[in-house]
Amino acid sequence: MTKLEKLLYRIGDDLKLINNKFDILTKEQLNMLYRDIKYVFLDNIAQTIRLVFYDPKSNNAYWEYKYSKDGTAHIEGDIHSDSVKDELVFDVFIDFTKQFLGLHSDDRDVLLNNTELDWFT
Repeated sequence: MTKLEKLLYRIGDDLKLINNKFDILTKEQLNMLYRDIKYVFLDNIAQTIRLVFYDPKSNNAYWEYKYSKDGTAHIEGDIHSDSVKDELVFDVFIDFTKQFLGLHSDDRDVLLNNTELDWFT
């Protein structure tokens, strides 16, 4: 099993743990997000993917899972206070590969149209 394959299993496990703790996605949304993450990594679209809990007012990130195409994963921060959790937003960010960004915009659109969720470049 490659490092990337191991990472994809870890991402699936992390998504389930996050969702069990915060109940932020339906089962269908969780499955769509996981399929999209696998697709953008395996098709050389994403260099890194970040799952971030942040305060949109202060733009301060409280908890961030960062996964890189090289198979590494880093978790920064933690959320302990219930009062903080109510104000936080969960979002997913993709840092695209140079190869993907070097494509003509129509070609990028074709690749991103294969995802189930909307991703913006």
